[in-house]
Amino acid sequence: MRRLLTLAIGSLIVTTGLSAAPCSSSQTTLCLNASRFEVEVSWRDSRGRTGVGQAVSITADTGYFWFFNPANIEVVTKVLDGCFVNDHYWVFAGGLTNVAVTLSVTDTATGEIQTYGNPLGRPFQPIQDTEAFPACAP
Repeated sequence: MRRLLTLAIGSLIVTTGLSAAPCSSSQTTLCLNASRFEVEVSWRDSRGRTGVGQAVSITADTGYFWFFNPANIEVVTKVLDGCFVNDHYWVFAGGLTNVAVTLSVTDTATGEIQTYGNPLGRPFQPIQDTEAFPACAP
């Protein structure tokens, strides 16, 4: 029984790894770097209201999110291929807000997720993670 369970779990892990799919853009999801990376943002304001950022693509590697009004940009983010420098993909983000923000970046090729946060009431601190995803296989 224990061996059967081990084999079943091993099979599930392999199957899950093989079924990774590229990002699918939506109103709340940015797909960056050839759709390998999926970026989503959630927020909470001082009145306790919560929501998700509305995604707007700018370039293949860069986009932004708005929360309250489409004319008011709240968070800009990009994911760059830094593999030629340090064998990592890089995540950069800057915010123009002091609401609580959670930014999640998913590598759809590996399933790895990096999550970044900014506390309520504090200016958004820049994210400059040059070691975010160490998956630069050829």
